[in-house]
Amino acid sequence: MKSFCRFVKYSALASLAIGSCLCFNLSEPAAAQEAPGSAERLLANMPMKVTQWEDVCGAYVRSDSSQCTNGTILLKEFSMGIIFFQIDFCEGNETDGCTAQLRHSGFLTLDKNNVGRYTSEDKNLSLIVELSEHADTARVKVDSVKPKLHWDCKFNYEHRDLALTAESAKTFLEELPTAATGLNSFNQGYKVIEAGDTVGDDEFFYPFKVFSKDGKLLGKYWFLSDLYTVYRVDPDFDKPVVVYGTPIFEVKQTAEKYFRKK
Repeated sequence: MKSFCRFVKYSALASLAIGSCLCFNLSEPAAAQEAPGSAERLLANMPMKVTQWEDVCGAYVRSDSSQCTNGTILLKEFSMGIIFFQIDFCEGNETDGCTAQLRHSGFLTLDKNNVGRYTSEDKNLSLIVELSEHADTARVKVDSVKPKLHWDCKFNYEHRDLALTAESAKTFLEELPTAATGLNSFNQGYKVIEAGDTVGDDEFFYPFKVFSKDGKLLGKYWFLSDLYTVYRVDPDFDKPVVVYGTPIFEVKQTAEKYFRKK
């Protein structure tokens, strides 16, 4: 996996497990050091050695996909022992087409055997992911009540372009420190929408906008295509502000270049 994912460490997010406190300042986003989100709070029970999951980043496609039954799972290490995922699964037949479609995102937690596990809050969905030694394949087990879907399949790595849906972008933002994103308890129930075409060239971003329930723009965010960096790019800022990750030089250059063009 090291050959197709940058080797970049994100100690800033890992430090969330310490749980410092920050005051909110929406005009000047702060570094990620406030009380951790729900995924981060699980770190105490995670294995310290994550082996093949370390720096995992990629889109995996079901190996026996057909026109009517197919699936893609996106995987990205969020922090030690915590793996962000997005799934898009479809099952059907030639007569009826796709009869069951499952789209969901969340955070896998690694058990002592380095197996990623997730159960939705409503217990409707259970997901288990076993990554191969070199992270080039994954065994994915899914049990979904509604839609009814029961898989135990092999998935193959395809590429590192992690194109998120708006709902997945919201799931990701909700786990970031509110002092950095500006999305705190005063604007709960916000809506995330895709904000047009990708931004950038070789290094490119997926843009999203966040609106309050009454339609007020709360923030603009750029997600790097491999999810190694997320920027907040509000119009009244002097420059793009990092809310997740530590961008390499080329990424920083691209963000600042296109921010000035807005």
